Amino acid sequence: MASPLQAHHALPLLEAVERELEAELREGPDSLLRDLSLYLSRGGGKRLRPFLLLLSGRLWHAPLEDLLPLAVAVEFIHMATLVHDDVIDRAEVRRGRETVNRLHGDFVAVISGDYLFARAFSLIARTGQPRVMEVMAQAVNVMCQGEIDQHLAAFDLGRTEAHYYQTISRKTAHFMGEICRVGGILAGCSPEEEVALRDYGWHLGMAFQIVDDLLDFTSSPASLGKPVLSDLRAGVYTLPLIRALSREGMQKEVARLLEGGDGAQEVIRLVARSGGIRYARHRAQLHGRRAREALGLLPPGEERDLMDEIVTFVLQRKF
Repeated sequence: MASPLQAHHALPLLEAVERELEAELREGPDSLLRDLSLYLSRGGGKRLRPFLLLLSGRLWHAPLEDLLPLAVAVEFIHMATLVHDDVIDRAEVRRGRETVNRLHGDFVAVISGDYLFARAFSLIARTGQPRVMEVMAQAVNVMCQGEIDQHLAAFDLGRTEAHYYQTISRKTAHFMGEICRVGGILAGCSPEEEVALRDYGWHLGMAFQIVDDLLDFTSSPASLGKPVLSDLRAGVYTLPLIRALSREGMQKEVARLLEGGDGAQEVIRLVARSGGIRYARHRAQLHGRRAREALGLLPPGEERDLMDEIVTFVLQRKF
């Protein structure tokens, strides 16, 4: 399906984000760090996180110029985490382009990610709101905890569904919830509306990550812009596989296939036959419904309609 981010009435917001991203990065020092940041920014991406922040603030008609620095900061943080993820995963391709670590090595990639984090928090400080700074710093803190959770569970065929949910809440959903929340904070929404925004973003983030994990089993490299089965090969066992492993005798069978080094495709077939893919889709849809319930507590209008469309896009996306 077409992304709601491509809708005619959404384009002015996205174009504003792109202009601000480019301007902020061009203002940096004339160095490899600036060039690599521009390379990452021009590599595309859905821009979902800054778009959510803008929509959240615009629900109460906050001026775009007040929201844009924070929206760009959010994208910088996201870009930084992707660069660091690529180093950890030894990834060579993202969004159909060579990764920074592939082009320049791990050292330059790590420093590039650190640079983007620093630029992000400089922009957040410009809001002049200590509470926004505190919320965003804590959101990154939680994201780091989620990455450590995932690392410690690598290659653990006994990983539980509860541990999986805790991990994706920390590494993805919490950040998306806080993005929506700070948009409302900047716009002066009520405490009750803050909670509704956070709940919307959190459930959307849970659905997003579950679908993302599904795509590792169901998509193609051409659609994803990176290799499939990368999670499975890296020992990151996600919901479709965890569900399949709960069946009698499945752990031994999967362990046997993975030990051979070439059983990934057969594992995918086992996951599909066991209902793991169907179950993961059901769980994503459940979070989508909860996101819409939270959205119903927010002011009606074009922005809320777009936020509703984003739920549908997240659930049905193929990339």
